[in-house]
Amino acid sequence: MRRPTRTRRLSIAAIVSLLLFAMVAVPGIRSFWTWEVWSNHNGRLVIALVRGRVSYLRASEVVTQLLPPGYSSYKSSPDWNSIRESLWGFRIDNDQALFMMHVPIWPLLLLLLIAPARWLIARPVDAAAFPVVTGPK
Repeated sequence: MRRPTRTRRLSIAAIVSLLLFAMVAVPGIRSFWTWEVWSNHNGRLVIALVRGRVSYLRASEVVTQLLPPGYSSYKSSPDWNSIRESLWGFRIDNDQALFMMHVPIWPLLLLLLIAPARWLIARPVDAAAFPVVTGPK
């Protein structure tokens, strides 16, 4: 198997991926203490960043309003049992009045680390293909 080379395109992809990793990881870690919630104009569609996971809630016509429209931020204290559940649990709840889906952030963070890991594995462009055979001896 041939090791890939460190091309300019791979270097740019690794840098952008690390920046995106930081942009996702910082709010994800912050969400354990501060919940970020966005809802639409009638308050029936809610997207929230809560305890290291993204939550999507959609209410039916029966429910008048879940939250005030727009952006809201709520302080919380870390509860270690719910943190453990939120980090490992993909969850979908569906009943007649409310649909909820919770997805942890860590799978996205792992995907964002693929390009930097590949860049670390790759050999430099000017490196010899067989360093043992073409050594200085």
